[in-house]
Parts: sequence; C-alpha cells; structure tokens
Amino acid sequence: MSLHGTCEGPGTILGGLPVIAVIDFGKDEDTPIGPGEYWSEVRSLHWRKRDGTKGAEIPDHIVERAEKYDYAFCDLCEQVFDHLAHQDWLAKQIAARNSGLSS
Repeated sequence: MSLHGTCEGPGTILGGLPVIAVIDFGKDEDTPIGPGEYWSEVRSLHWRKRDGTKGAEIPDHIVERAEKYDYAFCDLCEQVFDHLAHQDWLAKQIAARNSGLSS
C-alpha cells in the first residue's frame, strides 16, 4: 500500500532566507524485491512573515536558483521535518506534564 501526504513548515533557502515550504511526501508500494522508497518534494515556497505565518508565494526564478543551491531541496525538507518532529515531541511533553499535574 502506498502512503502520501502534505505538510508545511518553516525553513531557510539560499543561506538564510526565511520561508514556509509546502511539501508532498510519501512511501511507494513495496515490491517483491524490496520495500517501497520514501520520497518528498517541495510543492511550493512562500515567504515567511515576521510573525511566522505564510506569506506570498516565492517567484519561480528564486525557487529555481534555490533548488540549484540546495539539490532537490534536501536540506529544506530536513529542516521542515525536524521542526514538525520537534513540535510533536513538545506537544507530547506538555500533555504528559499537564496530565501529571491534574492527578
């Protein structure tokens, strides 16, 4: 069974420009000779506003330059996935602490 989804989160391109990336990700179906491959690709890039929210979409010529700088946006995808994993961990820590306080 193949799985896929979309996420978005903060990252940087071209050595530090703050962006919000919308990323498609998934896992292809397993084959008789091995497990399916995991994949991710940037669907769109948006400027990150000062308050951390998603702004206007970044023009194609900047996206193309950034993709050459960061091959296939590997670093950007890793930044977004790390951020989302940390947010998930933090939410679990807060929930565990709050459940301990209510006991």
